[in-house]
Amino acid sequence: MQDDEPLTNALSEIFAQCETRGMKQPFIICIVSPNGSVIALRCVSGSAPEVLAEHNEGDRFPAPLGILVLDQSGKAVKFGVDRRGRPQLEPTGRAAAPSGRRPRRRRQK
Repeated sequence: MQDDEPLTNALSEIFAQCETRGMKQPFIICIVSPNGSVIALRCVSGSAPEVLAEHNEGDRFPAPLGILVLDQSGKAVKFGVDRRGRPQLEPTGRAAAPSGRRPRRRRQK
């Protein structure tokens, strides 16, 4: 996606889906490209996004993109955006402990 318009449209649709799911602004958004480019943004409706972190590989941010949205309560959703700028909600799961078992709880003294 060399043009910003498909990404802008995808983000608008993603924000709408997040709000429909009851997520609360401000949103922290991390956008990752297969070439290693990454940008993290803080977004609030009606304001320009604030860039929190950014790394670019070359002059492009090619699709498909992975987009993670985190709201102020810690709720997170993940989207994929294809080369045409169409967002798709992706399933998320809880990460397992490295051994596949639940981590042990520490005893309190």
